[in-house]
Amino acid sequence: MEKRIAGNSLSTMKILIVEDELESRVLLKALLDGLGVTGIYEASDAQSALLMMDGAFGNHIDAVLCDWNLPVISGLDFLRKLRAGGNGVPFVIITGRNDRKSVLEARACGADGYIRKPYSLEQMEEKLHMAALRKQAF
Repeated sequence: MEKRIAGNSLSTMKILIVEDELESRVLLKALLDGLGVTGIYEASDAQSALLMMDGAFGNHIDAVLCDWNLPVISGLDFLRKLRAGGNGVPFVIITGRNDRKSVLEARACGADGYIRKPYSLEQMEEKLHMAALRKQAF
């Protein structure tokens, strides 16, 4: 059965995963696949993700799922660069951090959601639902 959110099918969403650990990317892909998402793109670091988000490709991404801890450029710095460039794509930070300061910092940088590891299928679905609603608003 195809899952639907905000009147749209999850299968039509295009999600960019930015995660340096292969096992975590595989897990995220499996979760998204389980939710019916077929447009899944991957980057193992923020530099590659920035290149992907530049130009026409970036305009077609419906949401970014990004690890906080990435080599060279952190997930938060990647988010700052996107926002500084005027890109308002829904952005969800994924992290093992569980303190209020980190949540507030992510929010202040423009994050639309925050998922703490380990996460569940239900949490991922909720964040994608929120991302779809935000994307529709624009």
